[in-house]
Amino acid sequence: MHLMYFTEQPMSPYPQEEGEKFGYTALLFPNKFFDPVEGSRLYHERLEEYLYAEEVGVDGIMLNEHHNAPFCMQAKVNIFAAILAAMTKRVKIVLLGNPLPVADNPVRLAEELAMIDMISKGRLVSGFVRGCCPCSSPIHASGSPAWSAGRRSSGLLSTATPTSS
Repeated sequence: MHLMYFTEQPMSPYPQEEGEKFGYTALLFPNKFFDPVEGSRLYHERLEEYLYAEEVGVDGIMLNEHHNAPFCMQAKVNIFAAILAAMTKRVKIVLLGNPLPVADNPVRLAEELAMIDMISKGRLVSGFVRGCCPCSSPIHASGSPAWSAGRRSSGLLSTATPTSS
């Protein structure tokens, strides 16, 4: 059995009445409620939590991303993965997905993942996701046509997946 640590990295300090108005899980929550000072504090708090998780013995740290959402400040899963690859020594770094429909260049994505894996000395476990709702982020936020998400995911996955020799 493997024990993993996961948090959505929520942006908590926003007006409660706005959360009630838009919905706490609204995918297009306005950025005007984002406080960069609090955001910075929360990013550092999460990094401390991840280091503590490694210290207490979890086997891996799981990361994911969402866009325009108050429940997750993780806009690009590979950024935190790269930071953790350098800051941690033992835990697996598990990616609950790079959303393929917004990965315009599969070679670049594969190179990013390879760099993270090398920095972590082989501790990266990378997953790919299609994205959740075609009418929402990241597909909507990126301007990618929703109808192409499945086709784009299949093509990018075949390009980004390593082959055995």
